[in-house]
Amino acid sequence: MRRHVEVDDADAAVLFYTAVFGGVESSRESLFDGRVLHVDIRVGDYLLSVGTPWWRPHPVVPAAGPSELVLTGADMDQVLLRFAEAGATVERTGDAATVGDRFGHRWHMVRAG
Repeated sequence: MRRHVEVDDADAAVLFYTAVFGGVESSRESLFDGRVLHVDIRVGDYLLSVGTPWWRPHPVVPAAGPSELVLTGADMDQVLLRFAEAGATVERTGDAATVGDRFGHRWHMVRAG
C-alpha cells in the first residue's frame, strides 16, 4: 500500500519519517539543481512517498483528514514513543492513536490484531 504526503522540506521530512516510523529510504528523485521531487520510504508493508511541490509558489496545505497506517502491536508502541519524543501531538484511545507531526500531517494508527 502506498501513502503520499507533500511537505515543504522533503529532506527534513525524510529524516523525520525514517526515524519515527523506523522506515528505510528506497528511492529518491531530484531535479538537476538538487530539489527533491519525491522520496519513497519503506515502512513495513507500506510505501510512504514524500514529495515537495516545487512547482507551487505557496506552502503546502496538508489534507484535512489523517493518513492511516496499520501497525503491529510492538511497532505501534515504538512509533508512538518516537513521535512523542520528537514533540508530536499523540492522542491514544485503546488500540488506536492519532498523531500530528511537525509537517502538519496527521496519522491514524491502529494496532493490528
